Amino acid sequence: MKKALIQITILAVLLFTQTTVTFAFYNDVPEDHTYYQAIHTLEGEGLLPDSELFYPDKLLTKTELYKLLLTYAQSRLTLDINLPYTDTDNQADYAPYLQTAINLGILKPPGKKTAMGINNTITKHQTLAIMFNSLGIGIDYFFEKNNFPFKDLNKDSAIAALAFKTYELGILEEGKPQYFKMAKRITKAEAINYLYKIHNYAPSATITFTISTDGSKTYDSAQQELL
Repeated sequence: MKKALIQITILAVLLFTQTTVTFAFYNDVPEDHTYYQAIHTLEGEGLLPDSELFYPDKLLTKTELYKLLLTYAQSRLTLDINLPYTDTDNQADYAPYLQTAINLGILKPPGKKTAMGINNTITKHQTLAIMFNSLGIGIDYFFEKNNFPFKDLNKDSAIAALAFKTYELGILEEGKPQYFKMAKRITKAEAINYLYKIHNYAPSATITFTISTDGSKTYDSAQQELL
């Protein structure tokens, strides 16, 4: 009887181990996916949300961006939630991420109660600006303009410096590296590729904000314009 119990226990452990391995990576990200390496690497390091499905080709929304960003930065989520928006739910799974983003200073709350647009998709340059600002990735506004690589963006434009930084990090369009495509709506997988490139460039990058002399959080001016 005792021997049989031991055998059953061992079998249960083996089954649990096999199940864990089976669901250790997203079921909907095949090995031939364009951004498989980026997703697989960050997921393997525990820097992506833990779930069975990832929906890599779904267009990225604002709420999903902050969930990805805070998970990547391994930020501790707040349990005290009181979101200042008319279209959010304090009990929703995204609520702790949005509230934590506000608390950390990477999401600027509105001056008055208004809608956030939780299902609105987000553009490439908005996503990159939020990532760079939040993770402390410095942008050189005095870059060498003669080496500006993009054909669809003026080297003197307001976001040229940000675009040049993406070039330095190797964040380029698949098949069309000479185009920046600032207004393109990106997928979740593309957002992870951005984080993967940032991770390779600055492995220890984490959420940053500035405290002013009066104790209040200050926000990057470029980020305020985007949110």
